[in-house]
Amino acid sequence: MADRHRSPTARAGRGSSVCGLDVDAAGRAFATYGSNECHVRAYDAGGKLIDFRQTISLDTPRGPQTVPVAVAGVVGYGGSIRLDTAGNIYLLQQGLPEDHQPPPGYENDQAYRLAVGTIYKFPATGGRITPGDWSVKQAAGAVAAYPGCGPVSRWRAVGACACTKPRFDVDEFGRLYIPNGITFTVSVRDNAGNQIARFGGYGNYDCQGPASAEPIPAIPLGWPVAAGASDRHIYVGDCLNHRVVRVDKTFAVEAEAAVP
Repeated sequence: MADRHRSPTARAGRGSSVCGLDVDAAGRAFATYGSNECHVRAYDAGGKLIDFRQTISLDTPRGPQTVPVAVAGVVGYGGSIRLDTAGNIYLLQQGLPEDHQPPPGYENDQAYRLAVGTIYKFPATGGRITPGDWSVKQAAGAVAAYPGCGPVSRWRAVGACACTKPRFDVDEFGRLYIPNGITFTVSVRDNAGNQIARFGGYGNYDCQGPASAEPIPAIPLGWPVAAGASDRHIYVGDCLNHRVVRVDKTFAVEAEAAVP
């Protein structure tokens, strides 16, 4: 797909982690553009920029350009994007809400405090972020926030680092699958933010489940940075152990209905 409005900024080398990209059921592609000061723009199935209600001005090698954007003011520390079936936009950004309570044992943990971010849900019409200290000061238009996704790689960096950007997922029911490398866990939440399940615990490569030589924990995760879901399974990318862990879903109640 040709991009006539490419951002003039980029990173090179190992740290050039892409902020985020997703495609919805209608074939629209949403992507985060920029390096530190970013924005989300969207293309229709034909490759044309979608005209949202807000625009930004960019200085490019070809001169000033005005670009329609879905979410303005995006901070480059974070950026993973997902879309649900209603067209809502989910965007990871660095920082935690002031009233956020860390899980037990992480109340004073520096890594949790500095390297865990929040997923913001914007409606299909988009929104605007007001950054502050490379985090989110205000998320105008956001209808929900889901803290606890990480690590966003600015922890202990000299100045700042945007190398690591975790990937979460949203399924067709609006449930979120949120990895957290700091806590070695994955959180499954409904769209209202209620935690349905939380699984995982630290384990190195020798830990390979209950039938292995190191059976504890039951679901070992060394550094879970990506989570994706199908109807029956959850897949977790564990970069420390160089593997993908598959977790099978079980349900308290199942029922089948006849379809006429």
